[in-house]
Amino acid sequence: MFKKVLIPISVILLFSCSGENKEKVLNMSDLTPQSKKETTKFQKGKDTTHLSLFNLSLADSCGLRIQEYGEVKDPMFPDRFMPKSKFKLNLHAQERSLLMGQWIYPDSLKTMNAFFNWLDCFGPQCEEFKIGEESPMQNGGFICFINDTSITYFSSKSKLELNNWQQYLEKQYRIDQWDLVVCQQPRKKAVWMKYDLLPGKKKKQFLPLK
Repeated sequence: MFKKVLIPISVILLFSCSGENKEKVLNMSDLTPQSKKETTKFQKGKDTTHLSLFNLSLADSCGLRIQEYGEVKDPMFPDRFMPKSKFKLNLHAQERSLLMGQWIYPDSLKTMNAFFNWLDCFGPQCEEFKIGEESPMQNGGFICFINDTSITYFSSKSKLELNNWQQYLEKQYRIDQWDLVVCQQPRKKAVWMKYDLLPGKKKKQFLPLK
């Protein structure tokens, strides 16, 4: 994928001119402007342990109204790139269901490597996409939140609440900045954004990726 993404010369030099064998950790913002799922038993009601993979009560306070969830065992593409931790869940509301996946990597270099390779083979048809490409990327809708060390992915045949999920992730994981956000609603084209402050503003918002 790197061959099809325009990357600043300074980043290329990291790979071609470094005299050290040790990988250099990059700031991700420098590079950016199915088969039936096998699940565990569903968890219902309020969370009863801090080890729960999904915070039902917090999701409810964010307007998401998730009623139950089950862990997905089937592999997904980002699993291949040795994340430090990961989980994949089926989330169920009254009349809709979602797939949620989260992968935590040791540093931004490994995060970007996983995401760029995923773009080379994205969706059930293993299609190739470029950063910023405004075209439908999969059937149904999805949101992908990316920062220096994590990729968080939601997928559904129903409309996805971008602001509600951002609020959930910020409160659950204390993440208030995303270097890259890709959002595609069902039957729409993908929109590429970042979540950050505009100059002179106090509240962060989704901004077009430039």
